[in-house]
Amino acid sequence: MWLMESVTKEVRNACTTPSWHRQPELFARSKRPAISLPENHPMVVLTDTVDWTEMEMRAEKIRAKKLKNAAGRPPQLRATLGALTLMAIRKMPYREAEEQIRYYAPARYLCG
Repeated sequence: MWLMESVTKEVRNACTTPSWHRQPELFARSKRPAISLPENHPMVVLTDTVDWTEMEMRAEKIRAKKLKNAAGRPPQLRATLGALTLMAIRKMPYREAEEQIRYYAPARYLCG
């Protein structure tokens, strides 16, 4: 309980302290960390060889046949097709694929 109270106090102080009173960080944190992937990784090779624009056009045609009206935002087909490809090559359910895309860099690369 005391740990929770001390953490809450630290967070409250950090949120209410003006930015010019905070101590600067020794190294500035990058907002866009870069993870290097090997060129011969199977998902990298697959991503680079697939014609994604052709796949998106085919998916859009299939979607247009099933769509009743054009209400709402258009889907991000590239990410969805990457996720479906990941599910197919790894034979995994949706939730596992979602976790892989969140934490595994080659799977994120596959999803664009």
